[in-house]
Amino acid sequence: MRTERATELLKKFEDGISHAPGKGLALVLEYQDIIGNSTNKDITDYFRELDQPGRKHFLWACFMTLSEDMATDIMVNTTLKLRMEREYDNLDQHFNEEQKRVDNRTSELHLKEVKLSEKQQAYENQINNLASKVIDQTEEIVRLMDKLRSTNDIVLWHNTLLQKYA
Repeated sequence: MRTERATELLKKFEDGISHAPGKGLALVLEYQDIIGNSTNKDITDYFRELDQPGRKHFLWACFMTLSEDMATDIMVNTTLKLRMEREYDNLDQHFNEEQKRVDNRTSELHLKEVKLSEKQQAYENQINNLASKVIDQTEEIVRLMDKLRSTNDIVLWHNTLLQKYA
């Protein structure tokens, strides 16, 4: 796209656009020729380089000099395309922020899960130790009861002997 000449023509159109034969029509035809021989990418790139008032003037000039269909296509390929790109960028940024938040929350939950698992393992170990102590104490009680029965049997035998020989 001949951007320098397009900019010059836009400056000439600031005071209005004349379709009158002669100078006004020649400028309109030259502008149509520049836009008509440019790709959508060239036009969009040129549009991006303009400031906000320049963009408005560019679109106005397109609607005043080109066919309605072509001017509408240019508006769609410039203004709406830029807005969509900006919205996509905003959505992408929002998605990335939310993804980071989800990742952080997932990490927090994973750490909590690991701590919970460690505590659960510690409780299970304590329960196993207590169960082992209970079993040991139960075995000790059974052994002591056996000893007590033996001692009781000896005492009874001793008392029986004392009664028999007393």
